[in-house]
Amino acid sequence: FPVTILHRPTMKPYIITSMHRRNGFFGYLNNTLARCLEAESLGMVPIADWAEPTIEYYVPELGENPFDYYFEQPLTLEQAKAMEHQSSPGNWMGYPPPGLLMDRHPDIIRSMNYAIQKYLKIRKPILDRVDNRIREQRTLGVHCRLSDMARLHPEFVTCKSLS
Repeated sequence: FPVTILHRPTMKPYIITSMHRRNGFFGYLNNTLARCLEAESLGMVPIADWAEPTIEYYVPELGENPFDYYFEQPLTLEQAKAMEHQSSPGNWMGYPPPGLLMDRHPDIIRSMNYAIQKYLKIRKPILDRVDNRIREQRTLGVHCRLSDMARLHPEFVTCKSLS
């Protein structure tokens, strides 16, 4: 039988959590990316923990950790917790902060782009589906701050419904 050896990071896991619940997908993502940069500065491997049944993206049938629904990680949350690890402080580290004019802060754009390129590995089935849809039709991506953002922070809503 062929033997598959899973690569385990030699660095200690840094489990990224947030006590600031009820944020939207990109709020969680920004917090996770900022904490990935923090883990890197500590010489640790980041593992995102979105395992909170109260977040809108939690679907028990898909697994405990919603981050894993979309992105690949070097270890599962369970594997990371079974090892000697460190957890991020529970306070919110949203980065960039809401309302920041990104064009005036190229350093933030560079560091977030670096974190996205290095730490966000989108799962192949999602990429395949997106690639197929893009080939079928012209596509324009628009990020409207509605749904969860409108409920929690209406002062930051940038799209208004006509209905």
